[in-house]
Amino acid sequence: MKKLTVLALLAVLVSLGLSACGTSATTPSTSGTTTVVTTTEAATIISNATDGESILKSSCTKCHDLDKIKDAKKTRDEWQTTIKDMIEAGAKVSDEQKPILLDYLAKNYKP
Repeated sequence: MKKLTVLALLAVLVSLGLSACGTSATTPSTSGTTTVVTTTEAATIISNATDGESILKSSCTKCHDLDKIKDAKKTRDEWQTTIKDMIEAGAKVSDEQKPILLDYLAKNYKP
């Protein structure tokens, strides 16, 4: 189920990325070729997530299901410590994404 969610998110992000470049993802290719996105490119798309929910899903659910996170109910300071600890444990969250993720968690998963 977790893999299906990640794949669905990836498909949406790829579609958005293609449309942002001015290339329509729905226009059929006249050459009959298919564009293949590598796992490295997919990881880049996911790591460039700019909203808290997308960052949460792409970075945190590799090791946790969303229920564990939703049930945590922490203060802003506790979420800040958790984010720091999870990054030290290997979570992929950029410096630009940290405050966005913190704001999202503190707003939506508070005591």
